[in-house]
Amino acid sequence: MTTHSVFEEFKKITDVTVEHRVASRVWDDESWFREHVVSRQFNFAARQCVTTLEAMVWNRENAQHPPQISVSGHTQNFSDMETTAELAAMHDKLVELGGTPPAIDDLLPSLKKNPAAKPWKMP
Repeated sequence: MTTHSVFEEFKKITDVTVEHRVASRVWDDESWFREHVVSRQFNFAARQCVTTLEAMVWNRENAQHPPQISVSGHTQNFSDMETTAELAAMHDKLVELGGTPPAIDDLLPSLKKNPAAKPWKMP
């Protein structure tokens, strides 16, 4: 029997950095477990977003074998993003979590992007 669960969390990493993390966990049967995680860290001081993809597969019944893990990452400058909507949403989330990033009005004019476009959604 296959069981599937998804969780999403937002975490303040520093006063200027927020992380948006989505994890998908699948139990293929009583012994096999898979997890896929997409993490996006928005650093408002560096004006960069780091996206990390992690995949893990392991057999719960065979502790002698370590899990198979795959990790990849990508760094993107805010100025290379197609929209400012996601930046504004993540800025608001960081402030909500107690962060003190530079004012969003100081960041957005220099980017000259479409603030009305829909933000990217994680699967």
